[in-house]
Order: sequence, then C-alpha cells, then structure tokens
Amino acid sequence: MPQKAWYAVHTYSGHENKVKTNIERRSESLGLKEKISRILVPIEEETRNRNGRRTTIKRKVFPGYVLIEMELNDQTWYLVKNTIGVTGFVSSGQKPVPSRTRRSGASSTASRREAGSRSRSGSAATWSASPPARSPTSPAPSKRSTPTSRN
Repeated sequence: MPQKAWYAVHTYSGHENKVKTNIERRSESLGLKEKISRILVPIEEETRNRNGRRTTIKRKVFPGYVLIEMELNDQTWYLVKNTIGVTGFVSSGQKPVPSRTRRSGASSTASRREAGSRSRSGSAATWSASPPARSPTSPAPSKRSTPTSRN
C-alpha cells in the first residue's frame, strides 16, 4: 500500500475553499475518500485595530494554494487535476512533488500556534521586506541634489 504524502495544489486565487469542497465531494462520489485524508486551506487569525475597535480577521497563509494529504495514483491525480478551480500541482516537470511530511505537519501546527499568539498580542507578522509605504499626510522625502560630472 503506497504511503500518503502532502501535495500542494495551485488554484485560482480566492477559490481555495470552493476547490476544497469540490475535491471532497468528488472523492466521495468516485469512491476515493480513503485515498484522500485531509485537505487544508491554511489560514491565520489576526487582530487589528480599526477606528479604535479591535477586529479579528482571517487571512490565508498561502493564497492560491491548497494542501492535500493523499495517496497519489492515476485516479487521485486525475480527480484533483480536473477539479474546477485547480490549475495544477506544484511539481518539477510532469510528476507532482510531495512536500516533506514532517515540514507540512509542523507548518500547520506552527501556523495555528502563531495565529493564537498574534490574536492575543494584536501584532501582525511582517511578510515583506519592502520599505513601509509613505502615508499621504507625511512630508515627501527630500531630494538632495548631487553633483554630476559633465564631459
């Protein structure tokens, strides 16, 4: 009996939950429910202060991706690949590449743990290395003139 592994599936952005329910329904109707263990759309809860109120929002950790723990064979590959909203597996070439089981399990546990700590502390994680955006009320950065050499 082949081992089950985690696979990342690329979807249309914003259609992750639809893809999840479609795969679950199709696997039941085709009798492949025992080959597909879990389907995850990783989300995290984040607390933000807006207009003096604390609001909790749910944000997708990997927008446009769904994680599936399944036994890969021709039937399950066909089921997932031909589900509405799925653009393909994350792969190298033609064959889907399984994620490391330890890493996928740890990342889902860690994201749940981080989500809990963020919602209590109210601070958001910084996922981008780009500089912060300038607010419309702050002064524009000064332009220093630099001497140029002319030949």
